[in-house]
Amino acid sequence: MCGIGGIYLPDGVVMTPSLVSALEATWTALEDRGRHASGFSWSPIDGDATHAWKAALPASEAVDCKVFNRAGLSVRSMLLHTRYTTQGSTRNNGNNHPVVREGITLTHNGVLRNDFEVFSHFGLERLHEVDTEALNAALRHGGVEWLCDTLEGSFSVAWVDDTVSSQQVNLLTNGRNPLVIGRTSEGCIVWASGLHHLDSFDVVESFHALPFKHYTLNPSGIIS
Repeated sequence: MCGIGGIYLPDGVVMTPSLVSALEATWTALEDRGRHASGFSWSPIDGDATHAWKAALPASEAVDCKVFNRAGLSVRSMLLHTRYTTQGSTRNNGNNHPVVREGITLTHNGVLRNDFEVFSHFGLERLHEVDTEALNAALRHGGVEWLCDTLEGSFSVAWVDDTVSSQQVNLLTNGRNPLVIGRTSEGCIVWASGLHHLDSFDVVESFHALPFKHYTLNPSGIIS
């Protein structure tokens, strides 16, 4: 069990210190789904590549260290993760989230049963032990439809694919792990494993993500 969350800022909506505080509160709240490690990524609004930070410590300690200062306020999106270890030691930071490889930055809640088969199918070298790496590989080499048809187990995922656009966030669940998507009074789009994780935001509307529907968040602010 892990926790995922994040924020997307459409055109005309800017990051503020109060939104950063709300994000920090969300990240800390997600500790109820894992405290073994934490991480986040951010995509600058200028279209630069996505960046990530992660470490084998709880999110609350990362918040105390002010790690969000690395991102600044000029961001399009931020992805959050808290980890409860099921496969791959947190001492190897490559096993922690976000999992980054070849332009895809991904956070995952769930457990996969056939992750080794993904690497075998595509003839790929595995860099770390965490099962999430198979999701990253499946997206790169098979695409969303192949991933949904092939991956066994449970997953709710959020990812940015810089090879397509660092200005787009993707959300997907197979329904075996919770994923809630909402919109705030400021116009931000937020998501998390549970609605209660978003209590720090002024969420004016929300819904549970449908299984196997690929949601995309874009600068227009439309959730498609």
